[in-house]
Amino acid sequence: MFNTLDGYVRLVKTNIVQVNTHEESSIRINRVGDSLERYVKDGFCNILDKDLDDNKRQESYNEIFSYTGTQNQPPDLMIKAGDAIEVKKFKSLNPREIQLNSSPPRVKLSSEDPMLSERARNCENWIQKDVVYCLGSVINGIIKELWFVYGNCFVSSSNIYKELKNSVKETLESGSYNMSPTNELGRINNVDPLGYSSFRIRNMWLLKHPKRMFADYTNQTSSGFYLIVRNEKYDTFDQKTIEELKLTKEITTQDITVEDPDNPSETIECKILKYEF
Repeated sequence: MFNTLDGYVRLVKTNIVQVNTHEESSIRINRVGDSLERYVKDGFCNILDKDLDDNKRQESYNEIFSYTGTQNQPPDLMIKAGDAIEVKKFKSLNPREIQLNSSPPRVKLSSEDPMLSERARNCENWIQKDVVYCLGSVINGIIKELWFVYGNCFVSSSNIYKELKNSVKETLESGSYNMSPTNELGRINNVDPLGYSSFRIRNMWLLKHPKRMFADYTNQTSSGFYLIVRNEKYDTFDQKTIEELKLTKEITTQDITVEDPDNPSETIECKILKYEF
């Protein structure tokens, strides 16, 4: 079964760092970050160096992905019977934070998540997927860094974020405001005397970029493709995938011990895969 590690190895072996910046055609509505999403999809499908029309390209996507995103709703990609991938594009070599907007940090993606589209819920028979953050620094159409980081390597369990949102909503609703039901933090109606204005309150999440958390394990003067995964997840990858990784000499694998995102007094065992150039 195809997995994120397969995709990472394919991207490294293809050895293409040019991102196609032309506008997307009928496959997707064009939006910020689409060019990186297409690069990842093409790389995972092993068609980065192929000139395909939209229909042939979509056929390749359908072999690996059950879902390839919709505007303004998570996730960006879902691997069949595999991970959910959030793609974020940066125009800086040293991004400090990931702009998650209204989506909270996630370790797992649930099929019952109210932020998902019906198409995402019904694209395959699934309940939960591990979340992988795919973070690319793209300068003048060239990928300088590309990170694939499993959420549970640096994000706390989702209840923490849900509890904060619920606490803020309860505080707002306990006031004397004229509130409307909403999936956002709140909507206050009739703010002015004539009732012409309303006030929308949205949650806007930021997350520290893992480059800053895992800086000790990378060459800060090189470009690179990285994958960070907990050991227990790594052990679930197909043996065929592991063997191909071992044969890919460009990639080095290092065992690391990092703070547990749920309990900083404890540690977790992870691996960082590195292709630096």
